[in-house]
Amino acid sequence: MNKDEIAVKLLQIGFSHDQQIEAIGELGFDCSYFSISDNLEELALDVIGIPSDNTVELIKQYGEEEGMAHPDLFCRDWYTNVIYETMKTGSEIEAFRAIKTIKEDYAKHLQEES
Repeated sequence: MNKDEIAVKLLQIGFSHDQQIEAIGELGFDCSYFSISDNLEELALDVIGIPSDNTVELIKQYGEEEGMAHPDLFCRDWYTNVIYETMKTGSEIEAFRAIKTIKEDYAKHLQEES
């Protein structure tokens, strides 16, 4: 299994888990604190080589205005939004599409930096 396949499985597991938690919630139980999909999304991004988000650390170190403008800032929000917007049914095709889009965008980002 290659890294893309691992990332796809992580996204699918997260999606499936959220669907099950949502179904339990519809029965009247508060299960919102059981979500693991955010952690699995972060792990999937790690697996495919997307740098960790350092927004909070840079804001703490330099303050909000300077931290957000710091040249070393890397925010994963756009990448997690791609996952959210792409994963509608949790299918393998959707997950691969999300991974492909993220990797292509990150490659463009690296080209722009050099």
